[in-house]
Parts: sequence; structure tokens; C-alpha cells
Amino acid sequence: MERDEILKKSKEQDQDEGLDRAQNQGLKIGATAFSLISVVLILAITFSIVLLESKEWLTVHALFAPLNAYFASLFYGFYRFKKKKADLVWAILLAMASLANLVVFFVLLFGS
Repeated sequence: MERDEILKKSKEQDQDEGLDRAQNQGLKIGATAFSLISVVLILAITFSIVLLESKEWLTVHALFAPLNAYFASLFYGFYRFKKKKADLVWAILLAMASLANLVVFFVLLFGS
């Protein structure tokens, strides 16, 4: 395939690689911010539960469920791309943790 033919096919695809890169960079920054804020909130809630003898375990499970689900989907995406079994194992474990957090959340919410 010659250079001109490659450029022609690239233009026909109507895909802007610069835009794709910017979107991926934005997703990476957003994921990092989401993770950091979640960890800070979880640590603050854990501090209030342990040291201040609060009974707000419900909030911890409410925060961990979407965080674990997010990381499970991230590792599953890594697995699909790289085919590393460790990524699949992490995806499964995090998905199970997310499900467990949801179950405990609803048990605490409606159980008593």
C-alpha cells in the first residue's frame, strides 16, 4: 500500500486521532480524580466510624460498590486488549467485591 493510498483511507474513516487522544487523556484524568476522591471519602468515613464510634457503615459500602465496579470494568478492558490472565482475575475479584458491597449495603439499609 502506498503512502497516498494510506492517507486516502485514513481520511475516509473520518476519525480524528488527535480528538481520540484528547478524549483518552480526559478519561484517564477523570478516572484518577474519581479514584482519589473516592479514597479520601472512604478514609474519612472509616475515620469517623472507628475513632468517633459512628455507625455509618452503610456509606462505606455505598462508596465501595461503584468504585470496585469501575475498576473491574477497567481491568476487564485491559484483559480484552492484552489477554493477561492477571487482569481477568482482578476484574472478576473486583466485580465480586462490588456485588458484595451492594448486597451488604441493601442488607444494612433494609435489614434492620
